[in-house]
Amino acid sequence: MNNLGIAFIWLAMQVTLFCFVVLMVHLVARQRNAGSATPTFTGLLLIIGLTATLLIPMPRWSWNTPSSEKALATSTTNSSQTVATDTEAAPTGATLPPQEMESTFAAAFAGFANTLGRELAPTSDVQSKNGLSWTGWFAVVVLAMVAFGLLRLLVGWVSVRRCLTRSAVINCQSLDETLDVLRAEINCRKPVTILESDELASAATVGWRKPVILLPSSWSDWTPEEQRMVLAHELAHIVADDAAAWMAAQIGLLLHFYHPLVHWLAARLRLEQELAADAKAAELTGGSQSYLVTLAELAVREPHRAVTWPARAFLPTRGTLLRRIEMLRDKPTGTDRSPRWRRHFVIAVTVIAAIFVAGLQRPDSGVAVAQTPAAQAAAPATEAAAFNLDSVPKSVVLLAGIRPFRVAAREEMQPLVKLMEESTVAEKTGIRIADIDQFLIMAVPRANVDRPQLAEPVLELRMLKPTDFSGFMKQHIGVGSTNQSVDGFSVVANNNPVTEHSRCAFMVDERTVLFGPWHALKGILESRRDAEGGPDWMERLQTVDKGDALFAFDVIFLRGEMEQQFRQRPNPMLGMVAPLWQNTNQVIAGAGIGDEMSLSVHGWGDDEAAAEKIQTTLQALIPVANGMLMGAKASAQNAEGPEKKAMTESIAIAENVMPSVKVTRDGNKVTVDATGEGIKLATMTGLLLPAIQASREAALRTQGQNNIKQIFLGLHSYYDVNGSFPPAVLLGPDGKTKYSWRVAILPYIDQANLYNAYDRNEPWDGPNNRKLLDQIPETLRSPKAPKGSLNTSYFALVGEHTAFGNAPGKGRSMLDITDGTSITIMVVETKRETPWTKPEDIPYSADDPLPKFGGYHEGGFQVGIADGRVRFVSENIDMTLLRSLITCDGGEVVNF
Repeated sequence: MNNLGIAFIWLAMQVTLFCFVVLMVHLVARQRNAGSATPTFTGLLLIIGLTATLLIPMPRWSWNTPSSEKALATSTTNSSQTVATDTEAAPTGATLPPQEMESTFAAAFAGFANTLGRELAPTSDVQSKNGLSWTGWFAVVVLAMVAFGLLRLLVGWVSVRRCLTRSAVINCQSLDETLDVLRAEINCRKPVTILESDELASAATVGWRKPVILLPSSWSDWTPEEQRMVLAHELAHIVADDAAAWMAAQIGLLLHFYHPLVHWLAARLRLEQELAADAKAAELTGGSQSYLVTLAELAVREPHRAVTWPARAFLPTRGTLLRRIEMLRDKPTGTDRSPRWRRHFVIAVTVIAAIFVAGLQRPDSGVAVAQTPAAQAAAPATEAAAFNLDSVPKSVVLLAGIRPFRVAAREEMQPLVKLMEESTVAEKTGIRIADIDQFLIMAVPRANVDRPQLAEPVLELRMLKPTDFSGFMKQHIGVGSTNQSVDGFSVVANNNPVTEHSRCAFMVDERTVLFGPWHALKGILESRRDAEGGPDWMERLQTVDKGDALFAFDVIFLRGEMEQQFRQRPNPMLGMVAPLWQNTNQVIAGAGIGDEMSLSVHGWGDDEAAAEKIQTTLQALIPVANGMLMGAKASAQNAEGPEKKAMTESIAIAENVMPSVKVTRDGNKVTVDATGEGIKLATMTGLLLPAIQASREAALRTQGQNNIKQIFLGLHSYYDVNGSFPPAVLLGPDGKTKYSWRVAILPYIDQANLYNAYDRNEPWDGPNNRKLLDQIPETLRSPKAPKGSLNTSYFALVGEHTAFGNAPGKGRSMLDITDGTSITIMVVETKRETPWTKPEDIPYSADDPLPKFGGYHEGGFQVGIADGRVRFVSENIDMTLLRSLITCDGGEVVNF
């Protein structure tokens, strides 16, 4: 029990250190796009909820530097005596098996660890008289509070379940229809039940596997617009699995009830979830301003009905609603438009930080072990090749890099590499991960702004051998990109003339390309031309290069902003780690991934006094707790499905790494070095594969949506020129040869040359036109279609009452779509064996069974609406509603 108390104290410091990383990530993410904080904090809360992995004494980083080896070498003669003495003084069970002593603490940290161990470990006299030391009683108190928190959580859950049983089913056809339409629009695949409860003052969502929307008894007084708004908001929570994320946050609060930073993170998560749901609901219900007005009206009419105390962990309160209104008023809602790679980068940074912090384990009961000469001889002596940093500008503030070919060379990573290289992006660019030497991300300060902000990053792609970048240019710069001379530099740009926001690329040599917005790329090119070199801290950067991954950040850039925020709104998170960001000028980290994982983190202060404050703070954050072993395994046993697998495999990763740590100071530099042994990359690959597969599926669906949007740009451009949409089948100049609407819109989707090559007086499979089949535009083929397929994926609905009609050569105008262009489907994404030039689509008649749609995405299919919008239609949509959406003049009243 005494050792468990020490473990709790250590764990608190680990959580504090991790929360500091969270804060830094949050500050940077918020500068780029406030909406991007939602996935960030969701991931962070899940990681904190998985703090159960800290219950296991692994991963453990082993720290060996030249200075420590020298110190250990001088003590080799008496190392055996040191081990024996310390082992005798250690509590029973603290002695480590010999095979676990191969990776050890260096001499400097051993002295600190021994001192800490003597302060925390109880003496035999104290134990014999009182049974427990103060650390033991501390463990008892913590366990009691955790038990109380668990009881509160269970009581709250029971209260919610009882509320559900006392609630009544709502029998309202209009409400059910609104729900069905919104589920289709928002792509909600889960069955949703609506209940009425007189115990609530506002709507709430309960559960995530079988979600239930609870409406207050006053819902019948709401207008149809208010009903739609509330349901859209709750469905947004369901689609985002916010209930599961919030349950993970509750587990984190349960385990770390004492920690104000965890409470702050949980509160921030709930607010971010509500704002994200507000943004999605506003998008579906007419815009942010009308949504804000409606929300305020509901708040005014909301009765002051208190939720029972235990149930507050699961149900919304009036304070949450008022806070949402305040945030929406100060900043209108909007969906997160930040690039996908940025969100993935943020998640990757937090995962790496969590793994690193998990390895900062406490010294094992004060046992100091000196490294034997044999162990020193076995240590790896080779250094990985350095990054090429010639393109790094003097003004750089943020730098991150990776050596993909090194990671791809690992046998355990092959499934992951294969999945990534099977993506359509890899297919179109011709770039293989195994051929990439290095990938750098560089960011400089944004000019002419009132507060510190990072400009859009510039990326460097460097290959192992000379490479043809034409496919890459087409994919990342644009189809119509051209070579241009701008300010003395020859660049490839996506428009002419080039503006500061134009996407540009610069060929450094036959192996290297720089790309990014012109205003940021120009500064880097000028720095190269003027031979300014890298930043003032470039020499420091070179000292920590480990060859596989690199990260550097100029803390001075954000220090003023952080100090201002801390003065205006004191934050316990900033306050606890204030000596770090107040005294650190730059942070530089490097990592190598191989049979062993090496990590080196350096921080520099202005002088030795600043460095001493940094070191003292780090030593106060690091030496505390062995993590909560039993809790992690218990949580894994109680979990279900993918969550259980992820937790189990995460624990397996930790069980194969023995942690240790060392913090040293040399003048104004503080160094943390680590070498983690035996990380199972195969297990890490198993954890990452599902996430990457889900990410790829989302990316492919988005690309399919973009294809439909491009098709409708072509259809509407055709309308502007000809006064009508094209019919599904057109007649050639000879008045009798049929050709497809997909051919007719080619000039309007940047395919004029292909259109001119097509002979409209010849059948689609004639000698000339047959040769054009393999030139199918990517816009007309789903990204999930087989590679090399000549079949189209996008079809018109053809019939007497459809928007395309069924008369060859005669298109419809918008006046013919009397139901409204916003509720009429024109194009569907469907898997069929139809060559793209063939004038054949999907016939529809009210008297015939509905055609089969989809085939590319699980749970439904994508459609293009006559007004140009794209929607995902659930396979569970009411068939009557679907038929109403297909017809253009049926006179039905629908919400879609």
